[in-house]
Amino acid sequence: MKKLYINCDMGEGISKDAELLPLVNQANIACGAHAGSTQIMKSTMQLALENNCSLGAHPGYEDPENFGRRSLALANRELEDLLRKQLDDFGNAIEAQDAKWHHVKPHGGLYHDLASREEQAELFLELLQDYPVQDVFLKSTEFLKTACEKRGIRLWSEAFLDRGYDKNGQLLARGQEGSLLESKEEVAAQCAQFLKDDRAETYCIHGDHQNSVAILTYLHQQLPQWGYQLSL
Repeated sequence: MKKLYINCDMGEGISKDAELLPLVNQANIACGAHAGSTQIMKSTMQLALENNCSLGAHPGYEDPENFGRRSLALANRELEDLLRKQLDDFGNAIEAQDAKWHHVKPHGGLYHDLASREEQAELFLELLQDYPVQDVFLKSTEFLKTACEKRGIRLWSEAFLDRGYDKNGQLLARGQEGSLLESKEEVAAQCAQFLKDDRAETYCIHGDHQNSVAILTYLHQQLPQWGYQLSL
């Protein structure tokens, strides 16, 4: 059986985390800016450890009204302060658990901005040098590949199982027709194609998707037929 990595955004104040964690193996835990809180982060971290999930920080823009999904134009110093606060909080929580910090995955608007703003991507990657983490989940652009390699950071290529893509392989903008895959069958079909194409190293299901638990349960039923199992 081939190993599969599925990551999921957690700790965002959505009550399904306890149901989702047994179905994934990488947890992206919100750090209190776009959603969540320090207390939610700590309790989610404990749940993730109980389910043998790798722990990742999930920092975002401080824009809870839009769930951190809008692009924001922050000055470099503002962005650095925002990121450092969230990563410090996550680092303190994970140290208290005596657990391993596996990765960082920026959230929403920040994720997409770092893929297109080279100066701020450099700032983000430099900042990570101050923390005990060497893996990031981001869009795998040539610039980011080079910037990560230069710093000894592992860049995990990622694809979104529950999001729609255009014919050029680019994510459809949220709100656009077909941008969100609703049914478990649609997601499974896309997952099967991604695995056939070796599209990514880790695959995301959004925790706030209304059908996330049903989708992941169904995927677990299909994976053995495709020759895959969740890597633990």
